[in-house]
Amino acid sequence: MIGVDTNIVIRLLLDEPSAPDQGDVAKAMLAAADQPLAVAIPVVAEVAWVARGIFKMGKDQVITLLSNLIDHPSFIVAERAAVAEALTAYADSRADFTDHLIAALNRAAGCTTTLTFDKTAAKSKNFTLLT
Repeated sequence: MIGVDTNIVIRLLLDEPSAPDQGDVAKAMLAAADQPLAVAIPVVAEVAWVARGIFKMGKDQVITLLSNLIDHPSFIVAERAAVAEALTAYADSRADFTDHLIAALNRAAGCTTTLTFDKTAAKSKNFTLLT
């Protein structure tokens, strides 16, 4: 298995006008790969951040992008079930995807809740507001 960073994932899933050559190189690598590509949790979080912050994607677009990532047959996404849970929670919340990812990972680790000072995140059932 080969690990990939955020830049590779972005160039595989999105057309980036500022780096078309890198997109071509990444797509050629994927086509020639004889093993899956590992996507670590920080990469998933960064992809969401880049999609929202750099590409100015809306929430539904981010959900579609991350769903495509975790369902892509060439990628093995770390903690896939937790990422999917975070996407479901994110769809129904005003909190950021990464907030829900943290809570989902904590739940996967056996935590009953995630403490937060974030009042928006605390509206989700997976968080407890610390006051």
